[in-house]
Amino acid sequence: MGFLDSIKKAAGDLTTKAKQFKNDAFKEAVISICARVAAADGTIEPAEKKAVAKAIQSFEALKVFDARELGSLFNTYCDDATDDFGIINLNNRIGKLAKNREAALTAIQIGIAIANSDGNFSADEKKVVKELLGLLKLSEADLGIAL
Repeated sequence: MGFLDSIKKAAGDLTTKAKQFKNDAFKEAVISICARVAAADGTIEPAEKKAVAKAIQSFEALKVFDARELGSLFNTYCDDATDDFGIINLNNRIGKLAKNREAALTAIQIGIAIANSDGNFSADEKKVVKELLGLLKLSEADLGIAL
């Protein structure tokens, strides 16, 4: 079973965990992760943006948050994800979870699952995930994968 398959299989567990972290810092970190991974190749094509937005709205673990707000955040963060200063802001949002290992792990798992809703985990996306793991003080072993 591939990494994305294992994330999808654990979706119920992620929903339970996400309810524990129903706060702005967690919400903003997850959506920041989605935007960073979606923009891993330097751009976010309209079709990709639409697919990720749809995945955000339908992902059970995020139903603890207002769907419109998530969509608005994602649109804003997509713009940030293709701008150097915007990336710094997204990384700061993501890094806020580093002090809570369980929240950080849950956020990165949700973010990866959503951003890769197309089923393709490209080399560029893996590179960004490695960077984000460092921001969150997590390792590939925490996710049970080798990137």
